[in-house]
Amino acid sequence: MAYPNLSEITLLEASIAIKGKQLSPIELVSACLARIEKLNPILNAYITVAHDEALSSARSATEEIAQGNALKPLHGIPMGIKDVFDVAGMPTTAGSSHTTFPSIDSTIARKLKDAGAILLGKHNMHEWACGATNRESHFGPVHNPWNVDCISGGSSGGSAAAVAAGLDLGSIGSDTAGSIRIPAALCGVVGLKPTFGSVSRNGMVPLSWSLDHVGTIARTVDDVETLFKIIAQKPTNIVESNEISASIVQADGIRCSDNLVGLRVGIPKTYFFDGLDKEVQNALHKAIEDITNFGAIVDEVSLPDVAEAVNAHAIIMYSDAAAYHEESLASNALIFSDTVIGRLRRGQEYKATEYSKAKQIQSSWTKCLEHLFQKIDVLITPTTAVPAPHIIKVPNSENRPLILLTCLFNLTGNPAISLPCGFTSLGLPIGMQLVAKKWYESTLVATARFYEQSHPWSKQRPGIPS
Repeated sequence: MAYPNLSEITLLEASIAIKGKQLSPIELVSACLARIEKLNPILNAYITVAHDEALSSARSATEEIAQGNALKPLHGIPMGIKDVFDVAGMPTTAGSSHTTFPSIDSTIARKLKDAGAILLGKHNMHEWACGATNRESHFGPVHNPWNVDCISGGSSGGSAAAVAAGLDLGSIGSDTAGSIRIPAALCGVVGLKPTFGSVSRNGMVPLSWSLDHVGTIARTVDDVETLFKIIAQKPTNIVESNEISASIVQADGIRCSDNLVGLRVGIPKTYFFDGLDKEVQNALHKAIEDITNFGAIVDEVSLPDVAEAVNAHAIIMYSDAAAYHEESLASNALIFSDTVIGRLRRGQEYKATEYSKAKQIQSSWTKCLEHLFQKIDVLITPTTAVPAPHIIKVPNSENRPLILLTCLFNLTGNPAISLPCGFTSLGLPIGMQLVAKKWYESTLVATARFYEQSHPWSKQRPGIPS
């Protein structure tokens, strides 16, 4: 089978083609590197490109296939990785002016390499992961492939932009307040934030020890699930048939069939649907209507004061970040931009009593979500209240509005996924967020897969030149 446009191939499609000897790793990696050379000056999605190392790995992978060696799950698959994860031989910057040169891989990088992935380089990101616009990187802003005058979202904005534009086939990002889901929504790809603690953070530059999650970004639900299974520290729970309709459960775990009969879906009555952009609102209502028509049981659910949780999240996040950067703040503050240092100083100003109360709110909300998911299987919300804003119209200080619909689920640690659910009249992607019980990533994947396969959104590609 010929693949005339490798920029549109998905991770699983490429894996099948490589294993079937219809596509070679050299061909695929060379195509991605050529696309990076052409488009990265426009998008600024990569900070570091390991051109020679990637080609060398691709040659080795091609030889292994020719020799009939046992293939690995990601054999010959070109990927990028957010520049908070150490990769031996590549600089780590976290989007800042401060650079380290690790000699050993982070756990994530090692797992990807062990699975046969070929790392093309490091993705651009919001400085120190401390922001959601991705305007603020020492290396310049990341541009959205759907409209290069718009932001990509952050802080994993380089990852989402690269995947959307076909510079690589998947990425690993970090998510502290929505940093995987926000750019996935704004760039029209899929982003999975799994349960807190399900993926190792060893060898990762942290933002908040209490809230950081490691997750996956790719073009399809199947692709993010494939990557998650490889990087997860332990298997997540298999959903039993009494938890969700037997029509979408099989012996090998939860899979989608021809309907969602029996799936219990919750829609928050307040907060998450307040003040939405009209086109975002219409797309979400249509997606919920479709899910209802597929047989899901959809009901409104009540939540306590979400604003209280958002405030607690900010106190914990900035306090943790200030603690991590304490020495640099005292001795080398020039490594921070004015906006980021302002956020870190804010973290230093919180009192111990405020932090303690925030942790109490975190515990209370975690229990609240545990109780909620005894009644429902999936919670549905928008991922962001607006489509990607224009770069020059977003002040550097504007971070909080983009995280308002995502950060609660970092506070509680529940798994959440963002996937496309439509486009605006100007052609910008709109994202839908699904949330599930802790360790029930399988529920998210099954529901998201069914919706994705019933709609054309994931098959659409940005108009940026091929």
